[in-house]
Amino acid sequence: MVLASISESLVNVAWHFVRDAGLPAVFVLMVAESACIPIPSEATMLFAGFAVADPGQSLAHHHLTLAGIVVAGVLGNLVARGSPTAWGAPDVWSSSNATVAGYT
Repeated sequence: MVLASISESLVNVAWHFVRDAGLPAVFVLMVAESACIPIPSEATMLFAGFAVADPGQSLAHHHLTLAGIVVAGVLGNLVARGSPTAWGAPDVWSSSNATVAGYT
């Protein structure tokens, strides 16, 4: 019962964040998900889809579109994936690192 109450509150926080903040919220949550913070991208995009389907629920004055949500999500993933490489960390997804690690 405790786990259900915790997950319900997390769902409500994420839903309200996406609903009220709009595209910046989708971007931030997708960056967090790509940076290995356990925020499932499926839930983020689901809540964004709910906000597109029923814009009257939002207290904010933004208009979300499916195309805008997709762009915000992709940009969030790209920023989080490219940031460590830009800071000098090795790109763990490159083919040369996979070969060195024994994965081909």
